[in-house]
Amino acid sequence: MDKPKEINIARRLLLSFGILVLIFVLLGLFGFYSIHTVSGLGHKIYSHPLVVSNAALQSNISIMKMNINMKDEQIRQIREEGFPNDDIKPDGDRPEYSSIIFLEPFNWRNQRAFGYDMFSEPTRKEAMVKARDTGLAAVSGQINLLQETSKDVQAGFLIYLPVYRKEEVLYS
Repeated sequence: MDKPKEINIARRLLLSFGILVLIFVLLGLFGFYSIHTVSGLGHKIYSHPLVVSNAALQSNISIMKMNINMKDEQIRQIREEGFPNDDIKPDGDRPEYSSIIFLEPFNWRNQRAFGYDMFSEPTRKEAMVKARDTGLAAVSGQINLLQETSKDVQAGFLIYLPVYRKEEVLYS
């Protein structure tokens, strides 16, 4: 081969390599732009007013069903566990109670719901009774979460899933 042809082939290879590098750089820049766009969309989704607050999404709650005869004993146990001022809320006598006795994380927002009697509110009670009677998860209607503050209050819903001890007779 003669020298001019070798130089021409080398230029073509170098030009082709340069074009490939440019294409990969552009694809990389496009990828970074796409990630930023997805990140922005994710922020919009999580800041949308219909999204349930993080406090509710991250709560693990246990509820104790009790009749009126068990109420005083339950209050005594809660107070012995280090909550001297806590009570079943709201006040009043009802045939049965379904009080929140465990709530994690136990931060200031979730503490607003601690001791709340879920049977005191018809929408919550309806879903709890359905879950209890069917043994399946039940979704409540629209409610205001107890964790909400007075600013930017959001509507929410609850999902109740009954958990029973193995080999126990269900009496509820």
